[in-house]
Formats: sequence, structure tokens, C-alpha cells
Amino acid sequence: MTAAAQPDRATGRQALTTVPVLGTYVRMAAARLAVRLGPGVAATAVQRSAGQLTGVGRDPGHVALATQVGPVTDALSSSQVLAVPDVLTTDRWPAWRSAAEEAQVRSALVAPARSGARCAVAIAVLGPRPRRWTAMEVMAADTAAQEVARAVQLCESLLTSAPAPIRRSGEAALLVDQAVQALVEQTGVDVLQALRELRRAVADHGGDVPAACRAATGVTGPAESVALPAP
Repeated sequence: MTAAAQPDRATGRQALTTVPVLGTYVRMAAARLAVRLGPGVAATAVQRSAGQLTGVGRDPGHVALATQVGPVTDALSSSQVLAVPDVLTTDRWPAWRSAAEEAQVRSALVAPARSGARCAVAIAVLGPRPRRWTAMEVMAADTAAQEVARAVQLCESLLTSAPAPIRRSGEAALLVDQAVQALVEQTGVDVLQALRELRRAVADHGGDVPAACRAATGVTGPAESVALPAP
């Protein structure tokens, strides 16, 4: 592979950091899951890049990121939902277990978003009490994670379909971000559906990503930076 090709591959992996509306969607998916699972539960979105775990966007990850070895790492590696009913009774991940105990976290549920080799994302749910996670709760977490996976895949597909010069300059990410925001505001759909509609629009424009994005936003010139509200 040539040196010139490397930034293009990296752009695909960085969809969560270069398209703000996608990061917001992922964090909101985690927040909705926490509400569904009941009072006292916290959920955070975590991504793995270059072997390191980080929170998605401004989300710090808290206990999920306390150590680089723990249930999040194992769930991402296995691509399977991982449940920890009681932190105090597990003999796995000693360093993470100590951090969880200190933060008064007693249970965890981690659902990886199976979005391919270029992106490793998970939703980590943390509870203040021991909890035997039910099959329905595991299914709810997995469903939320796979919706995140589809959004990430669609966004990466749009970015990698854009011409190389605007991928490298960052204009492609800005165009996609603005187009998705415009579709959400104009039609009332969520970010996942907006990405689907944008993908169809690109097909209708003969694969021309910039033209499809500008048609969605009504912008005819180069993209301009916009400020996003805090999630």
C-alpha cells in the first residue's frame, strides 16, 4: 500500500471523530438504553482505536475506561454481549474490578457494535447493585449496539465513497455531517434513517457524494463549519 492511500483508510476508522452528528447519535443511543434499563444505571459509548479505549466524543467513559483490560475489551474482541452480574464475585480483570469497586459499580453489561474491522465501538452499561441481567435486557443492549453499528457503517461508506482530495481535507466529513443534520431537521427522522436517505441520494446522484450532500443542505459552494449543540 502506498503512503497516499493510508489517510483514506484512516478516514473510515475515524467517522466517529470527524462527523460530530454521528458521535452525538451514538452517545444518545447509550443514554436511551440506560433509561430503558431503569434508575441508577449509567451507559457510556466506548470506541477502540489503535488498541486504546476512549470515550466517544465528550463522553469520558468513566469506569468503562478505567483500564485497557476489562469487559469492554473482551466484548469487543469476542463480538459478543458480555454480562457481569456482580463485580465482587468475578475473578476476571483484577485492575478493572478494583476501579469498579472504588466507583461503587457492582454490575456491568457490554454490547459491542459489530461494524467491521475499521470500527470498534461498544455500549457499556454500569449498575450500582448486583444484577442478574435478563435475556430481554441483553437483547435490548445488543439491539442498541447494532443500530449504532449500522449508523457507523453507513457513515463510513459515505466518507470512503467521496473523492480522495475532500476525504483528506476533511470536507467530506463536514458535508456528510451537515447533510445528515439537514435531513433530521427537515424530515424529522433520526440520524440512522437520515444516513440511509443520504446513501440513497448518493445513488440517485450517480455516486457523487458532494452533490448529494449539497442537495440535502441546499448548499452549492464549499462546506462551512457549523457549531453543534451539546448532546
